[in-house]
Amino acid sequence: MRLVLFCFFALVLTACETPLKRDEALPLKNMPTRWEAKSDTKVVPPSWLAGFSDPSLQSLVKESLNANFDLQAAAARVDAAKASFKITGSGRWPQLSFALAYERGQLHAVGKPTDRVSAFQALFDLNWELD
Repeated sequence: MRLVLFCFFALVLTACETPLKRDEALPLKNMPTRWEAKSDTKVVPPSWLAGFSDPSLQSLVKESLNANFDLQAAAARVDAAKASFKITGSGRWPQLSFALAYERGQLHAVGKPTDRVSAFQALFDLNWELD
């Protein structure tokens, strides 16, 4: 019985819904074909601090920049990214390896010693993988 009443009231409540009006698309008037963001601000010169002519202010700013751990961490991340970029790009260039080897020994035959033997090796390897 409860299920029947629930379904009945659900149908009654949906019948009370007002239909939504659909907005017609408004015509676009005088819309630019391209948007541009222009700024009248100028770039701050690197020597902006010298314009204050206050040595104590300059020393405080330098001290705060040197003791700023966030800036030091950001600089370390930039250095790590540069190193990673160099390592990643190193595969584009040929790889060259060179090795020298020297070996000296004496072979013994049954009952007879032989002369000493010296061996010199120069190894040269050049690899370049074209992708």
